[in-house]
Amino acid sequence: MNINMPQYSKLSLRNFRGFNKSGHIQLAPLTFLVGPNSSGKSSISAALAFMGQNYFFPILGNFIRRDLLWSGDLIDLGSFKDVVYKHSTSRTISISIESLNKKYPIEFEFEIKSNANKPNGFIKSINIKDVTSDSTFHINYGHKVKGEMQCFIDGIEVKVGYSKKIIAYHNFWQLFYLVSERIDKVINENPVMFKGKKTGWKRIVGTLASNLHGHSFGRMSRVSSGRGGPARFYRNTPPQTSLRFPSIRGGSRLYDSLSPEQLKGTKNSKSTINGKPFDEEVKNILEDMDIGSSLDVNNISEYHSAVYIYDNIIGVNNNLKDVGYGASQMLPVISACLTIQNRLLIVEQPEIHLHPKAQGVLADVICKTSKSKQVVVETHSPRFINKARIAIAEGDLSPEDVSIVYVSKNKNGSKVSHIKIDNNGEFVGQWPEGFFDQRYEDTMSLLRLKNNKNKQNLTKKKS
Repeated sequence: MNINMPQYSKLSLRNFRGFNKSGHIQLAPLTFLVGPNSSGKSSISAALAFMGQNYFFPILGNFIRRDLLWSGDLIDLGSFKDVVYKHSTSRTISISIESLNKKYPIEFEFEIKSNANKPNGFIKSINIKDVTSDSTFHINYGHKVKGEMQCFIDGIEVKVGYSKKIIAYHNFWQLFYLVSERIDKVINENPVMFKGKKTGWKRIVGTLASNLHGHSFGRMSRVSSGRGGPARFYRNTPPQTSLRFPSIRGGSRLYDSLSPEQLKGTKNSKSTINGKPFDEEVKNILEDMDIGSSLDVNNISEYHSAVYIYDNIIGVNNNLKDVGYGASQMLPVISACLTIQNRLLIVEQPEIHLHPKAQGVLADVICKTSKSKQVVVETHSPRFINKARIAIAEGDLSPEDVSIVYVSKNKNGSKVSHIKIDNNGEFVGQWPEGFFDQRYEDTMSLLRLKNNKNKQNLTKKKS
């Protein structure tokens, strides 16, 4: 796999929406979130979007700024009270995530609290852990002394002083230098305690300095399940990016409706699937779906554009409004998949208003996309999972590349179970009740009834 940005293998949630304690939620280059309505699937993708929206990375860049954005450019979660488990504001929300690097995994944990002075919540503490060596860097946001930051290096308290100039000019590299200087000093002064851990601390320092996780989350994109329907024309507006962090090139995007700019902006670039030109890849996808053979975005005025899809069967250019609802729903998914800027992509219900064949084509696009960026898919359609199973059986994906997370709910809140796939694309063990949609269950019931009738007929013939 050609991955330039870090990917993530485990997510854990505590007191986040429907989850009291989630345990480890296994993530992969391609993760499917499945389960009944209102079970808690969206809480998993919401936690990822929340991290991207608040730009929890780079860690040093958030040592000072603790305020949180619950409603922003990626997702609207309301407030701390809306998000915390059972709306109990005395609880602490915890989100932890571990990088996919199996050789040197790093785990980040963010604790969020609320009080009378800050009812909308604030970052209480951050833990950065080198999983291999168990070395932990703890940042305490509850420290009261102005101009001073309190940290703990494997439990040893370290205070780092910073100036107003560092905050004013966002000179976080200077702050990083101060922190890394203190880390080196503590390790050198405690050689016995840190014996065998120096390499782990180098990885933690390198993680803080590299900012790779910051770029990964800063370039997150989300295709909302509330995508708008087809329109005769669309208003020209700049692509939605993270205005708070303009330094992140191609920042966070919410694909909640069709955007001419998003289509125009990527039209002359190469797709992330196989390096073909964007418009050529779109043409191939539309043809495979039997929807059309080309996509055009035409300016109607300075402020408006219209989207046209060419029907090569009857030879006409149709306005998207006249093509059907499904096309308007799948175009944001295709645009997000083919766009190179985003590094972590959340797709909610890609199957909306799509014919089964079109679902299969879009599932294939998503499977190919997971080779260049991490994709999290929330879906009710087994067709997308089955496409991934076929890709595994054909050798295009490995079982480790795919995670199926089944979410259900009981009186203790949402819970997850993981469905494994072997090298042949077969499910390992029993899947939970309700995993497949009702049509599948009905089909299996009909097959069982048919088999029973055949057995009865054979018994009658023998007698």
